[in-house]
Amino acid sequence: MKLIKKYYVLLFIFSVAISSCTVPQIISSIPNLKYKIKSANNFSLADIPLSGKNKIKDFNPFDLIKLTAAAATKSISLTMTINLEIKNPGNKSEGKSSYSTLLKSFPWKLYLNNKEAVSGNIAKPLAIPTPGNSKVIPIKVTINIFKFISNNSISDILNLILKASNTGGKSTRIKLIAQPTFETFAGDFKWPNIITIVNQKL
Repeated sequence: MKLIKKYYVLLFIFSVAISSCTVPQIISSIPNLKYKIKSANNFSLADIPLSGKNKIKDFNPFDLIKLTAAAATKSISLTMTINLEIKNPGNKSEGKSSYSTLLKSFPWKLYLNNKEAVSGNIAKPLAIPTPGNSKVIPIKVTINIFKFISNNSISDILNLILKASNTGGKSTRIKLIAQPTFETFAGDFKWPNIITIVNQKL
């Protein structure tokens, strides 16, 4: 019995030591992370790749028939990849941390021209960048663009999408709203505030 009690006492002391020393170090690195939408690419509309298309006249008759058929079902899928950049602006001289911090969950909502388009999350936990480094996370999204046509013609929507696809999304107001959760040695830490992520310098 004495041996068991001694074990639990040592376990408690170890837990306190971890909480008082490691946790502040882990948490202190998280607020420094910076986020931005680096670019958007791999655009396709109703499974029609938009690469090389700069204007509506670049769509061939078969493309237009396909778009018209999709519009008749009120479902025109816009697929693209949002390249999310996460940067840890710390000093590289700090070296690699002796602990591991993961981005466990990243529930996001994508807004296109200030209108919510789609939501999602990362597929699996990801290691955050080490100090002084950045990481790009590709997020593939599919949007039913038909819901954006209520006050615009299809030609207006096509012009908007073509403009976005040829500028990496920089000319179109694309933003992400997210509230990440981090997995640390001491347990999960949910960021207390919602983060708005746009295309801007880190």
